[in-house]
Amino acid sequence: MLLIACPWCGPREETEFSYGGEAHIARPADPDALSDEQWGYYLFMRKNPRGAHLEQWVHAHGCRRWFNVRRDTVTYKITAVYKVGETPPTGAHERRAREPESAACPPAAASTAARGCISRSTASATRGYAGDTLASALLANGVHVVARSWKYHRPRGIVACRRRGAQRRRAARNRRRAPCPTRAPPK
Repeated sequence: MLLIACPWCGPREETEFSYGGEAHIARPADPDALSDEQWGYYLFMRKNPRGAHLEQWVHAHGCRRWFNVRRDTVTYKITAVYKVGETPPTGAHERRAREPESAACPPAAASTAARGCISRSTASATRGYAGDTLASALLANGVHVVARSWKYHRPRGIVACRRRGAQRRRAARNRRRAPCPTRAPPK
């Protein structure tokens, strides 16, 4: 369990707090001028770094105030706590500038399908194209196992990319054509 030091209440257990996402995300000056792709990128694309990360937390079962935390995502060690509106601790921006980008291309850099972007992590390089999701880029590069279960170490893959809708439509079409082979036809 984490021990988080609220700037107003002092150190408390993690169960009193709620995570609020990545900190210091600037809202666009004119949201109406953005395209749907750019607005979606602003809403949903967040960094998931390995190492120091600036986060928002709220003391939900205490003073109910928001504050920012710099936490290491590998060791879960909290290295700094500061109020909303204050500048991040020294050194946080330099670490964030070296983080790898995600495999999906940002909409501003993705103008044509032929123009690709590259994501380099410590393990391998991944190539994606404009409009690709992270899952489709990983599958196109032959990555099928993205994690392992904690208890039994079973492989976890990308299952959300399957065309379930198309499979269901095909199954419904086939059902209309012929009876199911496992059951006897109705009399």
